[in-house]
Amino acid sequence: MEMKDNRREQLMIERIILATILVVLGFHALRTTRRLAQERYYKLYFSIAACSLTIVSIGIITANWWLLAIAIFVGFISIEGISLIGRKVSIRDFLTGLYRKEFFFRELLPIELAGAKRMNFPISFVMIDIDNFKEYNDKYGHVQGDKLLQKMGKILKESIRESDFAIRYGGDEFLLILICDEEEAEEVIKRITNAAKREGIFISYGISQWKPGEDIEKTIERADRRMYKMKYGTKATSNLFDDYQMT
Repeated sequence: MEMKDNRREQLMIERIILATILVVLGFHALRTTRRLAQERYYKLYFSIAACSLTIVSIGIITANWWLLAIAIFVGFISIEGISLIGRKVSIRDFLTGLYRKEFFFRELLPIELAGAKRMNFPISFVMIDIDNFKEYNDKYGHVQGDKLLQKMGKILKESIRESDFAIRYGGDEFLLILICDEEEAEEVIKRITNAAKREGIFISYGISQWKPGEDIEKTIERADRRMYKMKYGTKATSNLFDDYQMT
């Protein structure tokens, strides 16, 4: 009788441990669909596998239950792997490797704005346009035009920090989201401008710092107006001027 009770308790413990493993895997799979762009979550899988192997080695659960957990674990990896491949197409622009506008504004921007509001750190938006791109495209063809866009994308990726974002906004327009104020953003874009010039690329840009509570469309419109003022010769020396003139 005592042996049966012990066996029943053992089975109960095994099922609780297995259920815990499955809950952790399921919860994490759900989280990763919301934070897919980070692509840093596989470490948790290996931690779970290592812990479960330790548990079975000291006899807390039997090998059969452990094998079942591993089979389900592999299933999660396979499903997420397929999902990741499919979603990468919608996350990154295929030509430049930068974030796609739709994905960034839907998935990442709300998180960044909430963090900026909560932690009180600045966010600056930088709108960038390649000068005379249409003429270049018409003269040298779309293949060379695509190469120019790829080159610009590479410059942007190499010029910003891990905490910043570079987005293919559309055509020859790009958007940077920088975790800094306008003055620091000006320094960043100057470095980008110089790097682009070395590659024979000339750009116009506009900078606008987001004001907590402000409609994000208004912030981007302000950056866009400043970019066009620079593009057509007005305020070409600096984008930092009184906001009241622009709103």
